[in-house]
Amino acid sequence: MYKKIIVVLLVLAIVVCPYGETLAKSKAKDQEISFKKKRISLNVGQKKKLSVTKGKKINGKILFSSLNKKIAAVSKKGIVKAKKPGTVRILAKTKSKGRKAICIVKVEKYAKRIKMLADTIILYKNQTEKIQASVLPGSSAKRRFTYKVSKPSVASVSKDGVIKGKTLGTAKIELKSIRITKQKKHLKKTITVRVIERLPEATNPSIPSGNITMPPPTGSVPPSEPPKTLTERIAEIPSPPADQLLADTIVVNDNGDISTLYFLNKAYNGGGITIALNGKSTKQSASAKAILNSLETSASVTYNKAGTIRVSRLSLKEWWRITDIPLKQTYQLMAWEKDTVYGSPYGLIIMKGDTTQACKIY
Repeated sequence: MYKKIIVVLLVLAIVVCPYGETLAKSKAKDQEISFKKKRISLNVGQKKKLSVTKGKKINGKILFSSLNKKIAAVSKKGIVKAKKPGTVRILAKTKSKGRKAICIVKVEKYAKRIKMLADTIILYKNQTEKIQASVLPGSSAKRRFTYKVSKPSVASVSKDGVIKGKTLGTAKIELKSIRITKQKKHLKKTITVRVIERLPEATNPSIPSGNITMPPPTGSVPPSEPPKTLTERIAEIPSPPADQLLADTIVVNDNGDISTLYFLNKAYNGGGITIALNGKSTKQSASAKAILNSLETSASVTYNKAGTIRVSRLSLKEWWRITDIPLKQTYQLMAWEKDTVYGSPYGLIIMKGDTTQACKIY
């Protein structure tokens, strides 16, 4: 008999306890307050009313306060006004029972413009590339844009801005900023995407070494005048150097492979360097030293503003591949800020083949 009573009590305990917990949670919720949105973002100067949900047993007024009034202030009615960029907590509190809730407010400057790395992106079929664009002044939002493709059959774009080439052709992608301007408008920008046939891959050339000679200059050369050595050519560079490009020299190694050496003045900082490939030029505002360091220590895929030149490598062991897209010509390049190859006191760029006419640095 006692055993049956104990069993019945245990069953009741199992059934009633969850109900008791649910009832306790429900009663606790009836005595709480909470913000409908626990995180919001505002631009400087914007206002927004915060909505608070009150439990059934909460009566009386809700008091609002800002923990940093310099970033954002809040009125008695819960209207937040953004003052300057930053993050602040807005506190809601009941007057009677002292219940609290917190809303985190991020304040940003109004969007002014969209900065893009390139207006044109060239892809092969099934190749992907992320759109490099940002809203200025800087945004803390993970997603800065929404995207719209004019021809989904040519290219697609993900919500994170990753483009994928699908079929040969040209498409336009419209970027629309999530943040707004002071006039309450969204910024827009358009990128052109061209999907082209895949160019043949090039293999990494070897660095000219061993018995290096310099071919004689074009035209008649007196037999008594032997070709200059690389050391003699470097010694001819004036000191102290004044220009960004000090010398471009063609050399031949034991295997007959031709390379072009460009010696750069690392101390040059006279307003940028212009690099022209088959007449298509791009100006770098950085110093010669910074450009050499970037070429030596980085790996990336980028284009010039017109989208006609593609510069890429996937690892530091690879040579840079510079592709003239309209001409379908690929050149290979390696750079050193400190010339550890031939021991000159200058920066060094090596390009495979005779590129003295195709590539100009000034």
